[in-house]
Amino acid sequence: MTNSRKQIVVAVSGLKNSGKTTLIEKLVIFIRQKGYTVATVKHDGHTFQPDREGTDSYRFFQAGANTSVVYDAEKISFVKRCSVDLDKLLSDLEEDFVLLEGFKYSDFPKLLIQRDEEWLPLDESTIALVLKSKSEETYRCPCFLRDDVEAIGQWLINYRKERCDRV
Repeated sequence: MTNSRKQIVVAVSGLKNSGKTTLIEKLVIFIRQKGYTVATVKHDGHTFQPDREGTDSYRFFQAGANTSVVYDAEKISFVKRCSVDLDKLLSDLEEDFVLLEGFKYSDFPKLLIQRDEEWLPLDESTIALVLKSKSEETYRCPCFLRDDVEAIGQWLINYRKERCDRV
């Protein structure tokens, strides 16, 4: 994805328990250390709990508030009852990188995490493979070992630069 705001959206996709959350967590740390901002987006196929039971904001939301906001000098949390337009949500984010967790059947550019025992099919949106162990196979996209966060992170930074510098 290329846009004039110099932002890139990439889905970190894979089967359940393939290591998506752990990889995203490590990528956030690496990318931030390089001076970029990062947003993460996760879709919950179930109904998620917007706050911890017993907090004031939880009580307000449970009472029926349409929006509950908690903030301090460094951060803000919004929980809002509404239908979600993913494109609108993404356009409202201002960060340099938006890492989506999951979205394996979407058209977003994907880092596809593969497990040794079970693979997801590669499609046109797969921009890189993340493997648990070395493979002798040749693929049409770059391959990284899952634990090589520095190589994956630097590749993502270069990927962003290539796309955003064209604008």
